[in-house]
Amino acid sequence: MSSTHVLTPKAPGERVDYVWTPPLDAGDTISGTPADAARVSGTATLDAQTNTTTTVTLTFTTGADGETSEFTGEVTTVGGRIWQATFYLPVAESAYTAPGAKLVEIFPAFAGLASNVVNYWVERALETTSEWGDDHATILLAAHLMATNGLGANPAINGLTSWKSGAVSMDFSETQANAKGYDQTPYGQQFRVILRRRTAGPRNAYGAVAGDCGC
Repeated sequence: MSSTHVLTPKAPGERVDYVWTPPLDAGDTISGTPADAARVSGTATLDAQTNTTTTVTLTFTTGADGETSEFTGEVTTVGGRIWQATFYLPVAESAYTAPGAKLVEIFPAFAGLASNVVNYWVERALETTSEWGDDHATILLAAHLMATNGLGANPAINGLTSWKSGAVSMDFSETQANAKGYDQTPYGQQFRVILRRRTAGPRNAYGAVAGDCGC
């Protein structure tokens, strides 16, 4: 099985991580240590590659302004499957800031997380937003996903409406405590607004916007 991934552009002097999550079968895992991804074209460099039993992290450096480097990678699973991937890495000297870097600038609660962790959740968000061309939507969804998974300096707590550091004071709202889906975090609530704009039109028999499940 093979897949193609167009990675977030990086500057020539930037060192970035990309987490590849092969679509493993339930219960299956990556076998051993996969061979390093091979460069097919371009001048970007694979500086490091590590893996867990379910993911592969590729660290890229260098590259020439204006080019796109191509890499290919492959993993074999304990169950005997072979997953192959082609990675296209655009390199640009422009002021473009990758969504992961923008996220920690806008929401410093996540600044303490490793870049590969932030980028992992950005990739998960891009599964929904990749065709939108909207970095802000991607950032909001990634922040929502991280917060609901307990990541960041102030992970989401359902129902928490205010918090005070000195003497520890917390206020709760029963309505918010019972919130589901995107309503669990302020990031998700803002993302829902964008989602509604993009999916406005077709509605189901109950009046809900198609595709807006709130999850």
